[in-house]
Amino acid sequence: MASTRYGLSFIFIVDPASSIYDDLRERFRNTLKYSVQNYSSIDELLSELKDSPFSRSRTRTLIFVDSGSNSESEKNESINELVVRMKEFDPAMNIIILTDQVDTDTGRNWNFQSSYTLVYKNPNAILKITNLIMGYISKINLERKYMAAKRSVQLLVFFILSALVFAILAYFIFPEYF
Repeated sequence: MASTRYGLSFIFIVDPASSIYDDLRERFRNTLKYSVQNYSSIDELLSELKDSPFSRSRTRTLIFVDSGSNSESEKNESINELVVRMKEFDPAMNIIILTDQVDTDTGRNWNFQSSYTLVYKNPNAILKITNLIMGYISKINLERKYMAAKRSVQLLVFFILSALVFAILAYFIFPEYF
């Protein structure tokens, strides 16, 4: 039976042509830290995620490769539908969409209205996706460390206050020792 690893980050790629899977698998080859999985459709990914439970403390990133539809309105609708479906399933999931869209105004509107990142297909797209994923992971790790430090300070304050209350009670119960 495989043991669960606390720091494992899941990277789900939805790409029917598997065009970026090999590059990202090579960049995230450490299987103790990353799990890179490729799916041919969103439905296949959702059925897999529904069947297997996952921890809320792990980082999950979805990379959707836009295969290109005929009209821009269809593309806007399909991407927004995808984001809504994934955010309903897991609100904490980071979504990166790799597209060949050239109109930057539309891309800005998409980014402003939804909670995903739009990356344009170019020679540096894989590097940008890698940097985004590493940024997401770093952000989660910083939040975890902040919460751990906050808990430590809370425990220290609780201990100091309880010691103070104990000392005050001892002063009133045993005044001859003070």
